[in-house]
Amino acid sequence: MIPLAENIKRCLLSRKTIIVAVAVVVLVAAVGATVGIYNYLQKEVVINDGGKEIAVKTMKNTVGEVLEQNGISLNAYDYISLPLDAKLQKMKINEINIERAIPVNIVADGKETQIMTCRDTVREVLEEASVSLGENDRLDGASLDDKIVKDMDIKVVRVKEEFVEEDIALPYETEKRANKRMDQGKEVVVREGKEGLMKKIYRVVTENGTEILRELVEECIISNPVSKIVEYGTVLNYKTSRGETL
Repeated sequence: MIPLAENIKRCLLSRKTIIVAVAVVVLVAAVGATVGIYNYLQKEVVINDGGKEIAVKTMKNTVGEVLEQNGISLNAYDYISLPLDAKLQKMKINEINIERAIPVNIVADGKETQIMTCRDTVREVLEEASVSLGENDRLDGASLDDKIVKDMDIKVVRVKEEFVEEDIALPYETEKRANKRMDQGKEVVVREGKEGLMKKIYRVVTENGTEILRELVEECIISNPVSKIVEYGTVLNYKTSRGETL
């Protein structure tokens, strides 16, 4: 027969074991619940930063917070697909796309401007910079569909075509006629001369204000010149010693 003291000891050990087992079960359950809550609250985020992709899980709530958590900063000209205060979703993967702005030089209308841009093509950069091209304008060393690269120079050449009229004076001739009733040595203007007028039309092309082509396309005489008529005397005469003219 087992002594009473030994039974009491065994009973106490058995209870202690049960208490420990229960504590372990409770602890495991608490840890499991904590892990479950953590897994529920965390969000999956994929950040594409200029072609570099980062996949993270976070307890943060907004786009700005998860970027700060991962040491990602933006400048004023960078593009981001979501607002910084946008809430992260729990039930789907949050995709954040970032495009880094690069410097581009635009030379137009006599001045050079550097801008920071995330645009893909020359056409889009010019639209962003509010630089428009006229019907005859062109780009020097680039085309509208070229891809943008860092420190790219975009040179806009302003091409102007116009038709210019030019009036040219046509000189008149002087016609001399003999007058047999006028003393020799005398002249009289019978009719004044008048210049004529010719009109020429040129096609003129300039690039950035510099003329590169002048082409005559039309000319016509508006008025012909009128000759000047001068009559001169042919009658011989002789002066006597007394000053009389014979």
